[in-house]
Amino acid sequence: MDIHVICAGAARAAVSAAANACPDLEAFQFHYVSGPVGQLIKRIRGGEPAHILVLSRSGMETLAKDNAVETGSVSALGTTSVGLAVARGADIPPLSDSTALCQFLRQASTLSYGDPAEGDSSGTHFRSVLALLGLEPEMASKTVLAHSGVDVVRKVAAGAADVGATQVSVIRAHPEVALAGALPADLQKYTTYCIGIPTGLSTSNLAGAIEVADQLTGTQARSVYAQLGLEQPDNLTRRKHS
Repeated sequence: MDIHVICAGAARAAVSAAANACPDLEAFQFHYVSGPVGQLIKRIRGGEPAHILVLSRSGMETLAKDNAVETGSVSALGTTSVGLAVARGADIPPLSDSTALCQFLRQASTLSYGDPAEGDSSGTHFRSVLALLGLEPEMASKTVLAHSGVDVVRKVAAGAADVGATQVSVIRAHPEVALAGALPADLQKYTTYCIGIPTGLSTSNLAGAIEVADQLTGTQARSVYAQLGLEQPDNLTRRKHS
């Protein structure tokens, strides 16, 4: 059975890896549409077909208000934070506080983060961090905006940016770059990603979606998520479907 997954870019690699790691999902063929959550919500509202949705908690809540998600089908997969990517082998000083972060960013000749206008949540947050630190005007001429977190990583890997800011889960999923560190706690934004099933599926498609969702919220899948930067929240529980 073909399974179409609309998945937030920050969770795409983890969900794909988890699906590949679950033997009970071998009979399913997965097809992914991924990107910033803001863009994905527009596509879902526009009629983009899917069996499985993986979005930020706030994005899922937005769709729930539209009655676009099956009641009781939403479960948390894991939580990630915003971090900084650098090239492999680059010098990485401790980023323990805002002073260290400012020094690190000022030393970069180029910086990349997701374009807030594209609906990139980590980019929107990072721009607010730059403003809070008083660095936004100074860094503007050094900044190369990216379409998504994956695009941020690609720019760093290609040498188009010295430093890239995006979700830690995206950085960990790309071994061609290194994680310099997460933003200091007082400047951090934590995002929980959730899985859900869209409304309107046929009986047979709904049965397949439930089976996939159960596997992707199981113990084996959670282990994969943790390895790729989606830490498990204390209240993560599997939802039962009837």
